[in-house]
Amino acid sequence: MMNINDEFFFYILEAVVETDAKFAEAIIYALCNVCTNLHLTKEETVDVVNAVCLGDTGKSPMDQKLKLEDFTRHFPKNTK
Repeated sequence: MMNINDEFFFYILEAVVETDAKFAEAIIYALCNVCTNLHLTKEETVDVVNAVCLGDTGKSPMDQKLKLEDFTRHFPKNTK
């Protein structure tokens, strides 16, 4: 039996939430609305979403982040 005073072990557990994709999308857009109400810029809002949803921080930066273009609808150019 191990004595807790001899050695400490720390386990990092990843917090994962599983939900329907549409519900997750709605939560992300709700977070964007909160940021808008706080008068954050578009870029600041995307940074907050990346930090909250993807865990992107200065100490643990993510390789792939959401971009502003991921939140805007792209319409095809008029081909007239």
